[in-house]
Amino acid sequence: MDTTMRYAIVVATCVLAIPMISVSAANLNLSGSVGGTGITLKWNSINDPDQDLWILTRNSAHDIYLPISHLSYVDPYVLAVGDSVTYTIQAIDRDVRGPGNAWHRIATDSWSKSIQSELQRTINTAPTANAGSDFTIREGQNITLNGKRSSDPQRDHITFEWRTDSADIFIGNFRSSEPYVQTHDLFEKVNGTITLTVSDGELTDTDEVFFEAIPNHSPTVHFVWPTDSILKTKPGDTLILTIDGSDPDNNLLIFWFEDCPYYSGSFLPQKSYGKVLATTTPNTEKSILLCAYVSDGLETHYTSLYIANYHYHSD
Repeated sequence: MDTTMRYAIVVATCVLAIPMISVSAANLNLSGSVGGTGITLKWNSINDPDQDLWILTRNSAHDIYLPISHLSYVDPYVLAVGDSVTYTIQAIDRDVRGPGNAWHRIATDSWSKSIQSELQRTINTAPTANAGSDFTIREGQNITLNGKRSSDPQRDHITFEWRTDSADIFIGNFRSSEPYVQTHDLFEKVNGTITLTVSDGELTDTDEVFFEAIPNHSPTVHFVWPTDSILKTKPGDTLILTIDGSDPDNNLLIFWFEDCPYYSGSFLPQKSYGKVLATTTPNTEKSILLCAYVSDGLETHYTSLYIANYHYHSD
């Protein structure tokens, strides 16, 4: 063997004997989480210039090849309840071969998870009921309750049921997340409780909301002019009628004039809003029943005026 051949063999032997740099698994810090879209894996970069790619292996059988720029991966793996899964991440240098001509692993780390503990809930946690805020309701009002902030830790379907300790309040759609409440015929102020119960089919939770129900007092209305309940007019007369009213609860009032409901004739073609009505009596002789209305938005009150619209002859 000549000197040149011996030199080549020495060089080749030296290349294979180059020591490998070891990177600990702690540097990779492979972690994972199970979600609705699959299993999300994350790891750290090792910043090794010799690295060419990542190999992510599931259960020592399924290899996923990823470029070195990737530091996360979502595996849409279908998991069976009671199963377990192990992922291994490897930083690979393809320029160096190890035993069996395998690529050199610069670093490796593993992460395992029991699907039994992640997906199959052996311990059910109770839902949380949220009945919303306390409220005040006036007699005749409708108020909608809101239980939509109730929740379940496992996102189970939950059912709703609303109950009250008061006979003075009515709950409609009491098995929905947004029922409505009403009060009627209150003679005095009432305080009470409404209880929301939510259930995931196994466990329940309750929350209470407190209410104050206030009776509503009817507003009143009267004619300022004329002061009498009977007014004599002649056909074609000009009328300027005025009304006024009050409300014990100091609510905002709406006033209007309208033909009385029991009047078979037709004097005003439509409602005339306001406290003053300027109009003209019909040119034909007839009796007229005109009503003045007031409303506080909850209750309405009216008074009537009889108008005798005739030609009168003096004796």
